[in-house]
Amino acid sequence: MRRAIGAEEMSIFGWSYGTYVAGVYASVFGNTTGAVILDGSMMPLPQKKLLAGGSADSLQKVVSKLLRNCQQRSSECQMKEPEAEFAEIVAAARSGSLTARTKAGEKYPLQIGMLVGYLDGSLGDRFGLGWGKAAQLLAKLSPRSRNATAREEAVGQILSSFCRMKGVDTWYVYGLCVGPGNTMVKYSDGEDGENYETIIEISAVEGSDLAGQYGVQDAMGQWQSMSLGHSEVGLAAFVGTAA
Repeated sequence: MRRAIGAEEMSIFGWSYGTYVAGVYASVFGNTTGAVILDGSMMPLPQKKLLAGGSADSLQKVVSKLLRNCQQRSSECQMKEPEAEFAEIVAAARSGSLTARTKAGEKYPLQIGMLVGYLDGSLGDRFGLGWGKAAQLLAKLSPRSRNATAREEAVGQILSSFCRMKGVDTWYVYGLCVGPGNTMVKYSDGEDGENYETIIEISAVEGSDLAGQYGVQDAMGQWQSMSLGHSEVGLAAFVGTAA
């Protein structure tokens, strides 16, 4: 790339995954690296297990922090027992009882991975406003809430963030989830309207950049190892990154 742009040195502004790319480049090609900005905390080591494990640790800590904040500021949090209620929300998702009605009137279940992925996006927003919204969403999802309508709307909100194409909520209209995660349609971060790479492109880049190819048995072994010290939150982050 440096040769392609005709530069003796290349400067890199790394954000999110770009912090890893910038770190690796600067480590390998230090003599031709100019200025480097790392707006993140990813280690510059091209190892898939390390990256996935870091994702699991960080997201689990962030969600735990959200629940502790809620407990400490009980007057502003609708969940009276945040940690217990979050465990009940996860259990409800696992059992398939957190649902929203499709256009045909069928119950569409919320998967744990979608719940965790939605929290990941909310808690990682650049302005910090997502923390309050995440707490409010969890309060609506809580099985202890008597407002079933609000709970179903919250489920629909999460589903629509993943299962939406060209303005159509595919889960609602067609009863199946089709969105940027399984197509070549670019997604927007929802804040500035800027389009980024598709999920398929991102997965291809990470799969090429990171060392570590796993067969089914190896992957299951990694998952079982991670499950010993991580909750569903950490496991979802691990699988999402390693996959």
